[in-house]
Amino acid sequence: MLTPFPVETPKLKGRPEGGYGMPSCIYCPDPSYTDPARRAKINGTSVFEVLISASGEAAQLRPVKMLGYGLDEKAFEAIKRWKFRPATKDGLSVPIIVPVEVTFRIY
Repeated sequence: MLTPFPVETPKLKGRPEGGYGMPSCIYCPDPSYTDPARRAKINGTSVFEVLISASGEAAQLRPVKMLGYGLDEKAFEAIKRWKFRPATKDGLSVPIIVPVEVTFRIY
């Protein structure tokens, strides 16, 4: 079962609103492909809602759109290692929930 996000944490879906500055990824290595996905030539995007802490860590992740073939697990593992410039409000770092997309593409 998924742990609910903290109720008081704002959730942004697109443009910043309410005086919030969007977080940005400053260390975001790509996840690796799985062998089954490579054999099946899977391309697509996994989407997660991510709670980014005031210190810029991916504190919690919730899947929104999944691809299968083990790619969602690889995306999850990668996002947990990412480092973000945190969101801001009134010049202070704050936690926020944002959508994060991880695109898998075989060339």
